[in-house]
Amino acid sequence: MDRLPNCEELVQKNECQNSPKKMMQDCPLACRKWQESRTKVEYAYIDEDQPSFFSLKAKNSTGSELGFEMFDGYLTIVANVLKDCMPGQIDLILNAMEHLHDVWPYSLEILVFPFSTPERDDEVIAFQTSIGCDPYFNAINKKGRRIHVMEEAKLNGDDAHPVYQYLSKQFEGRLGVGGMPTDLATFFIVTPDGDRIEAHIGISPGLLKHTIALHMERDL
Repeated sequence: MDRLPNCEELVQKNECQNSPKKMMQDCPLACRKWQESRTKVEYAYIDEDQPSFFSLKAKNSTGSELGFEMFDGYLTIVANVLKDCMPGQIDLILNAMEHLHDVWPYSLEILVFPFSTPERDDEVIAFQTSIGCDPYFNAINKKGRRIHVMEEAKLNGDDAHPVYQYLSKQFEGRLGVGGMPTDLATFFIVTPDGDRIEAHIGISPGLLKHTIALHMERDL
């Protein structure tokens, strides 16, 4: 008879992050509790004499530069999404973001920044070598998307993308050890007048939808 896994011990060894598929099979409840324990919301308040989110600019996935002044007056979501070449994976995420935009087409803007992590570089390169990343690039560059799919961004370090440098500075190390989280979904919500930015860490698009609905009632 196989010995049952010691789920608490495995969680402490960070196996929910290192081996998520196996842990969701062997220890789903323990990993769900671990995930919930890491979910949090942080707030940053932007004074009038501080640089505004709307003063930023960035290129989208096709190389066109967007000035963020175009988002002034809208509720704006900034999401970082792990670059994943697995067929269908990035499509699911982008489609979920487009659904949110379709619910509030005239008052919500969404910017999605794909990113890579150093620990995944070998995995990504191996996948590209074996079968290629066409599904990923086709999803990123799909015409007619109603959200802004941006250039690939580095989230942390001295050479982090300027948008993420700005966001990190506003939260002054409150987002987690090492800076911007790269192992949990992170959504930044910028209010229409840019005076407040919220960082929602570890939540699902479904919970994000509920949060957006509350903002729509209060801020617009």
